[in-house]
Amino acid sequence: MNFKRGQISLFIILGIIIVFVIGLIFLVRSEILKTTLLSQVQKTEVVPVQLRPVKDAIDNCVAEVSTEALNLIGLQGGYINLPKDILSRGQFNKFSNSLEVIPGINTAYWFYETSNGIQKLNIPQKDQIKKDIDDYVKENLDSCLISLDEFRANEYVIDFKGTIEVNSKIQDQFVEVFVEYPVDIQFKDVGKSVKKHYAKIDYPLGEFYNLGIDILNNENDRFYFENITLDILTVYEDIPYAGQSFNCIPRVWQKNDIEKNLKNYIQVNVNAIKVKNTLTSSPNTYYLLDVGKSHSNVDTIFLFNQQWPFELSINGGEEILKEDSIVGVKNPATKLLVGLFCLNSYQFIYDIKYPILVQIAKNGYTFQYATQVIIDNNQPRYNRRSFSNIEEQDRLFCKSTPTENTIYALNADTGQSLENVEINAKCITTVCEIGRTSLNGNEAYLNAKVPSCINTEIIASKQGFNDGITVTDTNEQGTINLELKPKYDLELEIKILEDSTIRNLDSDENVLIEFSNEQDNYYAVANKEVKNVELISGTYSLNTYLLITSRNITLPGSDYEKCTDVPRAGILGFIGLKDKKCFTTKIDPINLDQILTGGDVFDVEFDKEQLSKANKIIVYITKNKTPASVEDLKSIIDFINSNSNNPQFRRPELI
Repeated sequence: MNFKRGQISLFIILGIIIVFVIGLIFLVRSEILKTTLLSQVQKTEVVPVQLRPVKDAIDNCVAEVSTEALNLIGLQGGYINLPKDILSRGQFNKFSNSLEVIPGINTAYWFYETSNGIQKLNIPQKDQIKKDIDDYVKENLDSCLISLDEFRANEYVIDFKGTIEVNSKIQDQFVEVFVEYPVDIQFKDVGKSVKKHYAKIDYPLGEFYNLGIDILNNENDRFYFENITLDILTVYEDIPYAGQSFNCIPRVWQKNDIEKNLKNYIQVNVNAIKVKNTLTSSPNTYYLLDVGKSHSNVDTIFLFNQQWPFELSINGGEEILKEDSIVGVKNPATKLLVGLFCLNSYQFIYDIKYPILVQIAKNGYTFQYATQVIIDNNQPRYNRRSFSNIEEQDRLFCKSTPTENTIYALNADTGQSLENVEINAKCITTVCEIGRTSLNGNEAYLNAKVPSCINTEIIASKQGFNDGITVTDTNEQGTINLELKPKYDLELEIKILEDSTIRNLDSDENVLIEFSNEQDNYYAVANKEVKNVELISGTYSLNTYLLITSRNITLPGSDYEKCTDVPRAGILGFIGLKDKKCFTTKIDPINLDQILTGGDVFDVEFDKEQLSKANKIIVYITKNKTPASVEDLKSIIDFINSNSNNPQFRRPELI
């Protein structure tokens, strides 16, 4: 009986606990509901049904203007107003601090290198993005609210009072915009004063911002894009990087062709990159950038466009790259190899800079920013853990202790002063933008303040002219004269001299023509695809080469005998006498894609009178013979160096 009483007491206690828990659940749910309702009331305000269309229109305007702000922020790398660069975009600052994605549309670099080599981070802080949203809504909301005039025309009285206050909140998956803008709304006998307005934009700005930073941090730590660029240099055969060949004629590459191929390979490879664990991750792990987090519903896109700014310097600025023939090297082992083969080697030093556009997309919203990829002396950019976020020293220099100077830019061939010439001053590595010449009366010149510096390079640039450069001290006032040589655009015609006759190029022939004016630092290169060439007056070293480009050229194998003198051994060692020893080496047949058949090397001068009257230049190239053996091939070089002494040789003609 006592046991039964104990059981009943236990059931009563359990029942009390259950009732308590149920009551607690209802209490908590009630509080949650109350909090939710209170939160909704705080975000916006309930109005009578007659006034609801006006209130909805105001909230729609908040949403519309907020969406405009978020789209601008997504388009411009987190900025509504892009930061201004100290040096405007131009010849000496073609990258600037933003990337012109398409004409008129710019997005910020989150990492970039300035024109004088300072690496900078330019990531907007989230608080600044929020402020930009607030300011944009505050400045543009009234222009949207003009649409309320339709209600006013239908007996509504709408009277805004006070000023607009905006407070946005950036969440991972959406952005909330709270607006305080008091308004009295009256329709017939129903009226209400409304203070709060609200919009929620389902753009994942917070997630995109954090993912963008993760991508950039990964790049700055691992140099992912730089390493892909170095792989491109080593993998593709038509990008000469380092290697050897057994051609008897050293190969020649033009920088323009290398740049064209390099841009193409960069575009293909960069556009294949994806972030790991995102919506369209690549099955090829080589193209997966791992940021250590999953964003399964987000798409990531990496873009390079061949029309964007691109810097390429090979071997410090060479335009024509050649293999080095290993002849005359003192290493005995190398000499032995040269005796066996026609051995050439090459190893080129690359400096590369180009932009990548990073795009992150989800639910119809895209956020993008740019970063720069930098290869310095065949190495990824130096990893600077701290980046400059302060005003650059060159800005201070460009404004420090300036002296007044009058700068004239003259046409070197006519003596006429030129207007709209861009003038820059370079002191050591700092470039200062000075201004442009303008027409004043009968003369064009520029009165400007030039930073004080010893041995300043004053550089004048104008389209259609070779740059004019002079070195001067700018610590005193004075007059600076610069001469710019005009470029003359000439139709190029190529003629072949063969057996005292003149003919046109055959379909299986190509040429390489190098115009080199070292005094004016001016170079031009042409082949049979080039229809026009631009030249300035001056003395040129002109090198021409004629090649057959058939794909089935085979030089037959042969036995090659090489003889040398070796010391004769005596009882006490070498006694000074020598014996002649000969070695025979078998050379296998050689298959070549192209073969050198002639050319000329000589100096030529084009004066301004000739160039100003000419419309065409005819370049004559001597054809010697088509090599039938390795020995024939070697002799072509000797012919090229001496062809200018032959009676049939002809210098270029300007007509």
